[in-house]
Amino acid sequence: MELYDPDSGHKWSQSYFVATPEGLANVLRDRSWKFLYAPQTLVLRQYDLEEIRRAVVSRIKADHDFFSDSQDSAEESL
Repeated sequence: MELYDPDSGHKWSQSYFVATPEGLANVLRDRSWKFLYAPQTLVLRQYDLEEIRRAVVSRIKADHDFFSDSQDSAEESL
């Protein structure tokens, strides 16, 4: 995802591993893996680009103190 801070003019890229529960199960089964490690992972019920965007924005807000006043996150962390 390409991100931009209009206050500073700073641009950067941030990557996420996006999956569905079914997709993760398929990968584990098809590759005969016992586990999968994937940092920066988002798991959604179905692949939906708008939901992915909302999840990324929510994650960025949660990760940075500057946005700590926001209460619009619907994510669950393990």
